[in-house]
This record gives sequence, C-alpha cells and structure tokens, in this order.
Amino acid sequence: MALNISFSVDKVKEAVGTRLRAEGASLPEYLFSRSLAGSNHVDLIRGLEVASGRLLYARFFPLYPERDVSLTNWLAYWMRKGAVAIATLNLQSGVSQSSQVPDAWHHQMVFGVGRRGMYLTNPLEFVSEEALWPQLCSPSVLLVRHSDVLARWNQRTSLQPLGRHLDPRWGKMNVLGWYTFLYLFGNLWGLV
Repeated sequence: MALNISFSVDKVKEAVGTRLRAEGASLPEYLFSRSLAGSNHVDLIRGLEVASGRLLYARFFPLYPERDVSLTNWLAYWMRKGAVAIATLNLQSGVSQSSQVPDAWHHQMVFGVGRRGMYLTNPLEFVSEEALWPQLCSPSVLLVRHSDVLARWNQRTSLQPLGRHLDPRWGKMNVLGWYTFLYLFGNLWGLV
C-alpha cells in the first residue's frame, strides 16, 4: 500500500505463509512450534515479491550483532531513495521491569523518521531510537513463558522428541538441562 502497488490480501497471506503455534500440543511439539511460529524476514521478502508480481525487491539488513550506526540517519537515507522499511522487533528486549514481557517478535513498517525517532504502524506510534535499538539488535531468541511450559508439563513429559529438531542454540541455553532439573527435583518441591 505504501508504494501504491495493487495486491490481493489472500495472495499476501499465501506467499508469506505464517506458521501458527501448536497451542494444544505436547510440550516438545509446542516448544518446537514456537521456535518456528510467525514469519521471518525470508517469509516477508517472499511475500512482498510474490504479492507485488515481482515489482518489489526486498532486502534484509541484520542489526545483530549490534552495529555502530545512527538508525534515524540510516533509515532516512534509504527512505529518501524510495525504500519502505519494515522493522523486525524483539518485543522481549528493552521491556521495563514493571511491564509484562511479551511472548512474540513483531514486524512494523517505518513510515517516517524524525530527529528523535521513528514513526511506526501496527500500532501507529512514535518510538525513540533509544527505545527501538535493543529490539532491533537482539539475538534471534524467544523466551517462552513459564506458565506455557508448566501448563504442558507433567511427570511423563519427555523432551526427547526435541532432539530431532534442536538448533545448536537450544543446547547453549540448556533447554534440555532445565527439563532434567525439573524432572529430577520436581517431586521434592511439589512441582509435579
């Protein structure tokens, strides 16, 4: 819409192919579904290119690891050249301690840049560069709520099925280790 290119919403949905969470699934299936849920930059780029009939060209600019750049100046430069920026934000980063931590990442179009920040859609808001920066420069990690794990966990729960899918980062975060800890000590503390 920002570039005045006609499109079909159904074609966009089909081209992006958003993956859903497996809400009613076992813990291993739920965790795996959460690791893939939603859409990433590859999905968005494909969706934009297909829905526009290949009139649009899209490119992803990763900001993790953190870059030494003025975000407002960089975005203003690209927008003056006709680019439409879509920010992929880790909503779990930069959240104040008094706020509930969101359980998802989010994509927002940047429709304007001012001296002190960016104007975003979905929702319509003005966000300072300082507030946006931690969400843009975050590693690709999603924290899963404690309550979502416990709602699917019991003594018979086995995370072994995750072994088929484990991204190496899961090992670094000790996903299976926490499971083993809960399994071994859950009875002692009345968690099971």
